Amino acid sequence: MSFTKAVKENIFLRALLMGVQKTGKTYSALNIATHLGSRIALIDSEAHSSLRYADIFTFDVQHLGSREADPHIKDYIQAVRDAADLGYDVLVVDSLSHSWMSELALSGGQFQNWAQVRPLERTLINLLLWYPGHVIATARSKSEYVVEDRTTKSGKQTKAPREVGTAPVQSPGVQYEFDVVVQMDHQHTATVKGTRLSLLDGKSFPLPGREFAEACLMSLGALPESKVFSPPASMDELMTQIGQECFQRLTWSKETAKGFLQKHFGVSVRSALSFQQMQQCLELLRDLSPSPTQPLADSEPALESLPPASESNASSLAAEPEPMAAPETLSSDSEPEPESTAPVLEPEAAVSDKRVVEILEPLQGQNPAEKVKSIFDRLEIETKTERRQFHDEAFKTTGLVKPRQGLNAMDEDAAERYCDALVRLILAA
Repeated sequence: MSFTKAVKENIFLRALLMGVQKTGKTYSALNIATHLGSRIALIDSEAHSSLRYADIFTFDVQHLGSREADPHIKDYIQAVRDAADLGYDVLVVDSLSHSWMSELALSGGQFQNWAQVRPLERTLINLLLWYPGHVIATARSKSEYVVEDRTTKSGKQTKAPREVGTAPVQSPGVQYEFDVVVQMDHQHTATVKGTRLSLLDGKSFPLPGREFAEACLMSLGALPESKVFSPPASMDELMTQIGQECFQRLTWSKETAKGFLQKHFGVSVRSALSFQQMQQCLELLRDLSPSPTQPLADSEPALESLPPASESNASSLAAEPEPMAAPETLSSDSEPEPESTAPVLEPEAAVSDKRVVEILEPLQGQNPAEKVKSIFDRLEIETKTERRQFHDEAFKTTGLVKPRQGLNAMDEDAAERYCDALVRLILAA
């Protein structure tokens, strides 16, 4: 055998996303995978949970386990081999924790049985390490609670527990096998806990996706620095940048911008786009050249051929949300405003559950008043009159009684019902 010159080429990503429940591991893995390759395979051991995102991301799935039987580590081994044979660019394993549970079950708590179990574990790990494409694995985290100092709304200092993840539910030391290990939290932020990739060291990524993927590719030498694009970290910033592209750089009219959204996404306001669609919209806009005489690029049809923007969408694409008080702080003595012409529809109207989840999920951790203000800002409900109208209608629809002490006096279940109804009413209007 001989030595050869080391060359940084044909290196694929090996990433581990770990977190406690409901921290966005599956969504984040798919969001990152979408920016690593075009063909994605997902091994699902979480009782078909990945299918909840099948209308957001494009991927093929193989389900492990059943109602009668837990996933077996041999099923993982065969699924990884299948994905490699079929040539998928990216393999997502969701979740690697069930393979460890299978090992524990096979050992039966007897030390001597590990002689038969460990080879299976190493076979699976080696298949992942030598997979001819990128690999993203998720793992459940062992959790513990820490007590933190918090300040209540009234300014009182208090202490409250917070759940944090520690080590992954996996074989001890499995973290060493991956290029990057991140911890997800309940704000859906990925904090890098360890990495071989210099551009990720010590970083945090809110809603990890394209920025995370491209930082990985650049560190691996698979993407030149000039190609790296860092998208904004939130939907609000994406909406702001879309508005800047349309009205400042391209100098479009509101009708032109609405026509563009109708043609490409079937909606007439940016707040109706999903996070991924906003990213796609921003990319499309940046590819267009400004023209005072022809707002749309040559490849775009004339506005007359585009579907007309719906008159029921009272919020324009151009308008930026202005700071408003939370609904419970609105006073009846406020300066009168013109009544809104936007109709308030019942939530039974065709409103996508996926869109409701996309709006509410990033707001987890906010108190009810903050959450409601964020909903109004994100969905561009600008005037106090409109906000009060939707506020009252949400209570009427849910049958809840307005708490005299404000929204923060509602219990958790009532607040969730109220916010869900509020989002549906606004989207249906």
